[in-house]
Amino acid sequence: MKWMALLLVVANMAAFYLFRADQSLDLTVDLPRPVGAARLILIEELNFTERNGLRIEGQESRPSIQSAASADSFNLIRQPVVEESDVVVGAEAEAAADALVETLADASIEIEPAFDPALEGQCEILRAEDDELGGIIERLESVDMNPYLVEESVETPGPIMVYILPFSSFRQASLELNVLRRENIESFILPEGELQNGISVGVFSTGQNAQARADQMQALGYQTGEYQYTVEQAQYAVHLPLRESVTLAVNYWRELASDFPSMIRVQNSCF
Repeated sequence: MKWMALLLVVANMAAFYLFRADQSLDLTVDLPRPVGAARLILIEELNFTERNGLRIEGQESRPSIQSAASADSFNLIRQPVVEESDVVVGAEAEAAADALVETLADASIEIEPAFDPALEGQCEILRAEDDELGGIIERLESVDMNPYLVEESVETPGPIMVYILPFSSFRQASLELNVLRRENIESFILPEGELQNGISVGVFSTGQNAQARADQMQALGYQTGEYQYTVEQAQYAVHLPLRESVTLAVNYWRELASDFPSMIRVQNSCF
């Protein structure tokens, strides 16, 4: 009987111990996972489930750390670190190189002024006495202009003819012509044109002589008129392209006009 009582006591103690162990395990599993400073606990105090969870989290975080490290390494290789002093030195070197290029360009390339299309075909025409034209060309060439000499045909006033107004017919003009010749006045009948059947009574080189003959004819009872001929003469002028002329200063033209008093400036189309 004693052995049976002892055996029952031992069995009860073993059952009590097993029941307590299972109950503590269930309580531990159901407890919420500690966060923050509560994680600072000893590993020995964790049960198997918590230890296994920590092991899985460690394995999952390890690749992300490696990936971040790899990405950092790649970025470091692709984008090397540049010191601030290197940036300043590089900027100064680039500015010095640009200044050198601009200096060389200014020394070797001559920038031409913008060309105005409206000046195309226009010239500054300079007319002067023949003995002054050569000096004008030399002065313009000395300032890198390109003048050239052009021959022009110019109509100038010629001699003056004094005439008696036209008669109604050639017969009447012939009768008056005989009268004039008896007075020793050199004359002839005008055969055509607006003055047809008029009588020319002299051609004179000056207006004064022409007026004297007209007074003589009026004294004889004739009505007179005057007709001045034009004579074409060749003369020379200096042509300077207007696109060059406009680059000369006003003071330069004043000095040129002072040195060559007979010079006349006009702007016109180039012939």
